[in-house]
Order: sequence, then C-alpha cells, then structure tokens
Amino acid sequence: MNKISEAWQMTKLSGRVLGKHPFLIGYVALSALAALLLIAGFLSPLAVNASKGNTQILEPYAQLTNVPGAAMAHSGQKSQFDKNSIHPHWGTVLPIGILVAFVGEFFIIFLNVAFLSSVKRILNGKEVTFREGLGLAWEKRIAVLQWALFSVTVGLLINAVKSKMDNWLGRRLLGLAEIGWKLAVFLAVPVVAAEGCTPWQALRRS
Repeated sequence: MNKISEAWQMTKLSGRVLGKHPFLIGYVALSALAALLLIAGFLSPLAVNASKGNTQILEPYAQLTNVPGAAMAHSGQKSQFDKNSIHPHWGTVLPIGILVAFVGEFFIIFLNVAFLSSVKRILNGKEVTFREGLGLAWEKRIAVLQWALFSVTVGLLINAVKSKMDNWLGRRLLGLAEIGWKLAVFLAVPVVAAEGCTPWQALRRS
C-alpha cells in the first residue's frame, strides 16, 4: 500500500515535471506503440487470410466448423439455422498469447521505469536525456524481466481460476483482484523495479 501511495505521489509530481521536460512523453508514446505493434503482429495472420478471401480467416488460431441446426436440436439446443462452432488451436494460441503478454508487459514496465527514473533524477536537480533515461532502465533490466514474468504469471493464474469458477460472488471477487493487480503493475511495480528490487525480494520484504 505504501508503494502505491508513493507511486501516486510520483505520478502527480511527474505531471508537473512533464511541462518542463516534454521528452518524457516519449516513454508513454513508445509504450503505446509497442503494445499496438504486438497486437498487430498477433492479428496479422488473420488479416492476411482475410485479404486472400480465405474462408478460414481464424487459421492458424482456430478452426471454424459448421454445426447444422438439426444436430443442435438433437443436443437439446433449439435452433432452425446452421451455426458456426469455433475450436481454438490451444497448442498455438496459448504459447503465442503468453509470449505477446510477456513481451508487452516487459516493454510497459521497462518504459515506466525509464520514465520514473528520469523524473527522479530531474527532481534531484540533475539533467537527463531520453537516451539516458532508457539507460537507467536498462541498468534494472533483470528486475524488469523478473517483474514482467511474475506479473504475467499472476495474471494468468487469476484468469485461469476465474474461468473455472461457477460461483457468481467468487468470480466478482477475482475480477476485483485482477483490477487490483493491474493497478499495482501500473503504479507500484515500476517503482519497485526502479529500485532494482526483484519480486522475490519484495515478497520477503512484505
């Protein structure tokens, strides 16, 4: 909780510093661009299939099969029309999805660390450039790497448990936990990573 409070104070100070050092917005823009490029890369096979007029647009991520209305009625579902059933290729989807999530998380935390490290140096009365800010984050790359891995793992575990839970209250509580974790990743994790603290050190300290 102290780290989140500290991060919030740092965020407010950063807003004041931003007006005098506009290069800081570059970290935010670069983070957004990296996220967009990752999403575009993930969806590019679908776009290629669509441009070629391929009926199986979802390949290689899923197989689309036709389920006749009669077969659905036989299974207890009332329908007079044919339906399409999507069968994800989990062997492909899961590794690529996890890789995209991990790389995206790494870039977001890394650039937030660069942003906060630059702001901290400016507040201490020192000059810093965009490139030097990236260098400061690079010095903490091991901590950033570990936090990205830890963050993705926790997020996947929360989603896995939530997808298996039938209890309405339990799903809502896990949803709140997921929001809380995303808030911590956005606010507190970059501050901790900027100090060079790994997840295991943070857990021991906690």
